[in-house]
Amino acid sequence: MSEMFSYKTKLRFSQCDPAGIMFYARIFELCHAAYEELVDGMQIDDDFWSNDIYAVPITKSEAQYFKPLRRGDEVHIAVTVEALTDTSYDVRYECKDVSGAVCVMAKTSHVIVDRKTFKRQSMKDDVRAALSKHLETSG
Repeated sequence: MSEMFSYKTKLRFSQCDPAGIMFYARIFELCHAAYEELVDGMQIDDDFWSNDIYAVPITKSEAQYFKPLRRGDEVHIAVTVEALTDTSYDVRYECKDVSGAVCVMAKTSHVIVDRKTFKRQSMKDDVRAALSKHLETSG
């Protein structure tokens, strides 16, 4: 069974447009903060963010907006790994307000590359094991 990772934050004035609702691109900042917290909690051998072996660039990002988020709103972000292969993975973010209503669904795709050549490479076993704990399972 997968573990649900959850992150909570408050929407700041600087993340909003003149109408007082979250500027659409800011969702990726919130989601990346949740992703960073997930990764920082993983028990892996290397510094995921800064090592000489691999890098993990985002190759695709998308978001669907269902309900506006406003300055001061508390946002709860559930993070799950949606797909996991030998060289890549997808992360899904379900962003809810305090009432539990889904406001935004977002997704990022990541690929493991050699830090020097930027060519795809296999994921280290400890990284795969850590991510697989958050892999979405049906049923």
